[in-house]
Amino acid sequence: MNKQFFLSTWRDIRQTPARFLALVSIIFLGVAFFVGIKATAPDMKQSADEYFRQTHLADVTLTNAEGVTQIQIDTIAKLNGVKEIDTQFSADTTLTANGDVLRLTGYQASAALNQLTLLEGRYPQATSEIILDQSIKSELNITIGDTIQLDESNQLRRLTYKVIGFIQSPVYLDKSNRGTSFIGSGSVAYYGFIMKDNFVQQLPTSLVIQLDASYTNYQTYSTAYQKKVTQFTSKLTSIVDQQTTVTTREDLSGYTEYKQNANRIDSLATVFPTIFFLIACLISFTTVRRMVDEKRSEVGLFYALGYRPTEIMSKFLLYIGSACLLGVGFGLVVGFTLFPKIIIEAYNQVYSIKGYQLIWHPNLIVLSTTVAILCTIGVAVGVLMLEVRQRPAELMRPKAPQAGRRILLERWQPFWRRLNFHYKVLFRNLFRYKGRMWMTIIGIASCTAMILTGFGLKDSIGDIVPLQFDKIWKYQLVVIVKQPDSTLADAFSKEVDTVVNVATSERTASKAGYQNQKVTVTVPKVNKELSEVQLLQSSTSEKIVAVPKSGALVSEKLASLYHLKVGDTLRVRLTDTHSSKVKIAGIIKNYVGHALFLSNAYYEELTGESPVYRTFLLSFQKDNQAASEAFVKKWQKDDNIITITQLDETKENLETSFAVLTIVVWILIIAAGMLAFIVLYNLNSMNIAERIRELSTMKVLGFFSKEVTLYVFRENIVLSLFGIMFGLFAGIFLHHFVIQTVEMDTTLFVQTMHWQSYLYAGSITFLFTLVVGVVMHHQLQKINMLDALKANE
Repeated sequence: MNKQFFLSTWRDIRQTPARFLALVSIIFLGVAFFVGIKATAPDMKQSADEYFRQTHLADVTLTNAEGVTQIQIDTIAKLNGVKEIDTQFSADTTLTANGDVLRLTGYQASAALNQLTLLEGRYPQATSEIILDQSIKSELNITIGDTIQLDESNQLRRLTYKVIGFIQSPVYLDKSNRGTSFIGSGSVAYYGFIMKDNFVQQLPTSLVIQLDASYTNYQTYSTAYQKKVTQFTSKLTSIVDQQTTVTTREDLSGYTEYKQNANRIDSLATVFPTIFFLIACLISFTTVRRMVDEKRSEVGLFYALGYRPTEIMSKFLLYIGSACLLGVGFGLVVGFTLFPKIIIEAYNQVYSIKGYQLIWHPNLIVLSTTVAILCTIGVAVGVLMLEVRQRPAELMRPKAPQAGRRILLERWQPFWRRLNFHYKVLFRNLFRYKGRMWMTIIGIASCTAMILTGFGLKDSIGDIVPLQFDKIWKYQLVVIVKQPDSTLADAFSKEVDTVVNVATSERTASKAGYQNQKVTVTVPKVNKELSEVQLLQSSTSEKIVAVPKSGALVSEKLASLYHLKVGDTLRVRLTDTHSSKVKIAGIIKNYVGHALFLSNAYYEELTGESPVYRTFLLSFQKDNQAASEAFVKKWQKDDNIITITQLDETKENLETSFAVLTIVVWILIIAAGMLAFIVLYNLNSMNIAERIRELSTMKVLGFFSKEVTLYVFRENIVLSLFGIMFGLFAGIFLHHFVIQTVEMDTTLFVQTMHWQSYLYAGSITFLFTLVVGVVMHHQLQKINMLDALKANE
């Protein structure tokens, strides 16, 4: 390329910095948002994988309350695929101070698996010492040197311990959900480690297993790893007795939820960057077109001097290419370092994962750079190819201004006659520059649609918890018993307002060509009683339905995944040995998990067995947390009760998880707002540049600066209002599409948006219109009328 072209391009950049920076900013936002959000999911999973490797988190765990024998240990150690095994002692107890459940595990300095991270203090060396979960420090104000007292327990040799440190364990990923317990409130509040000599039991209660490289070479959240571990557990289950429970990492509290949150974020990175890049195409097109118009005589001169079209094009491509590469460079740096860091650190407040991995993914670098080049340089080449076809003599003459013409509104004389001069000029100019009009409307509409979608996502995420836990599930407690006992219902009814006895089980639904789904099957003992604790509402209307005598009610999300409609059949494994074709009699609303409701008669018809009613759904007339906790404390000691679950705890855990996802939504809203400002500023700057002679003529004729500003600003207001209206309309469809993309298999997002979201989206875009108007007013005041009106030499 000729040196003069480099100098000329550099001079163009210095003379039009706003235009150049606007193009850089558009590319920057598109690339940063795409690679930042797209890299977050694999970075989250890689961070977790690295943490699990560092702490040697067990792949499989065997638990037996009676103890694991040495024969079992030796047998398992010889299995193919086993690399390392450790034994563990554990017991649940309650704190005397407040009754919270504390899960104690035997500390072994030589343990190779599930290694602890010491946050403060030291590890125990005597039977009187204990190290505790970090969260107990802030929640109960316990410090090193304090003494904790435990309630009476037949599993421990001593009940008083001195706190000598605080730790973090990879087994307890979710900071707000430590798992379930058969004592106390039914939920583990904290965990701690004491010397194993403190346990009464002689045999270890669990055996933790680390698999060899043929299993662990895969990333922990990969499908290949899960498949390999499932094969091993199937083999392991066949050699242990029925009292032994086999669990994997997926059974750890927070493990699966962490992966689902990462996948939700990954889904967000699919749609919005596409819109950013499409707007980059639009801005690139208008920028190159305007540059060519301004440099027509220069292009014609180069042509006349013998330069080839490709050489002339290279001057403009250098300008666009420089902006593209700068935008890509800054976008990659910010995208790979800032966005994942913000999101992962936010999730680390919810999950006990130390540190994070920020990886520069080559595939994302290549993809984002390629798309950015196509959207800028590719578009520029297309525009330039059309321009350089003209003869040098034509290019060296100024481009004739666009001719004015009568518009359709002028034919409506009753309306047209009532308009003053300013508004007649306004409408004529709008239709005179149709290209700029549509570009402005499309740019503003796109930004408004993205802002509305951002606020809509916030609504959809935020509405799930109250709709599911306050409207659909009317109960507050779930009691599961060992053996059906009708007398318990009478006893419970003296302390709660509503008691409904049901049979529930976690089953597998399947359909050819689709992935199997876990579904909660519920069979009420008395059909009409279920409506007292469960809202059964049609998915297509507000109609309340009842459990049918024949057929089943299926939740909306499962019906959507399997494309089911009323009258279809669904194969469900209703018992351990029997799979049945269940007829769909109705589709109901349900936002969390999959649900299937059958009558007892239909269940018996399908399976040939009577349902076992071991679950009680309990509710209070008012959400009474104190009464709920008192009930749990009293009844959890009953020998026939397996577990009592408080839905308030589940609700809080879900709210915490969704709250972090809202951070991503706010990033989207801010990025869309910045994009709206850049688009408005860029298009308005070009508008002024294209009409500089017209505006200078108005100043020479005696128009005040305020009148000149309003002359242009009225057009911006009208175009912005049209853009906002189209954007709000398009945002409805974009929101619906994004919801379908972001939803996980077990979650149904709310499709409707609050009216405030429309107000916020429109107001933010209009606010940027006003801000750009102020900036534009200062630009118009700096116009040099004599220079602008000079004839082209």
